[in-house]
Amino acid sequence: MISKEILARFFAAEAKLLNKGFRREIFLFRDLIVKRVYRGYKRAADLNRHEYQNYLKIAARLPPELRANFQEIYGLEEIGEQSYLLCEPIVNADGRPSPSLAEFGPVADAFFWQRLDILVKHLAQADLSLTDLHGKNVLVRSTEEGLAPVIVDYKTLGADFAPWQVDLFFPMGRAWKMYRKYKRMQREFRK
Repeated sequence: MISKEILARFFAAEAKLLNKGFRREIFLFRDLIVKRVYRGYKRAADLNRHEYQNYLKIAARLPPELRANFQEIYGLEEIGEQSYLLCEPIVNADGRPSPSLAEFGPVADAFFWQRLDILVKHLAQADLSLTDLHGKNVLVRSTEEGLAPVIVDYKTLGADFAPWQVDLFFPMGRAWKMYRKYKRMQREFRK
């Protein structure tokens, strides 16, 4: 595992930017995917910690047959005011990085969508609803058996991040929001 010292000394020189999101940048650093919150984001200190705590809850309740469909988070490192989520790289059977659903484009593979249905249903039933489910947060992994979805973002909203959305304080409200986003994603990317 990469230590704080290695991150502090080598990250700026060695990290390769892969993607930019609304609040974070995603890097390849050595053999890890690293999520770093933009400096100056007012909740920066909380965002990666929040996601890591959600990941731990999800991982503790995942049946073994679903583990491959969730990106593993190895740890959270905080250096000063900057936090780094250290994550598993998601790669295809040929060793290339798996693209996001948004990059891959529409998917006609029935197994992919059946599997994603199972994942979303499991999350809702376990009250682990992800409220940031969209095409950039689901990767399309090419395997020997076909295409498989991999969820790579574990943010949720509720009293801590969206106090104005009272319905997200309740399991039914969180599940409803996740299903609504999932349906939108299906309309956009399902062939």
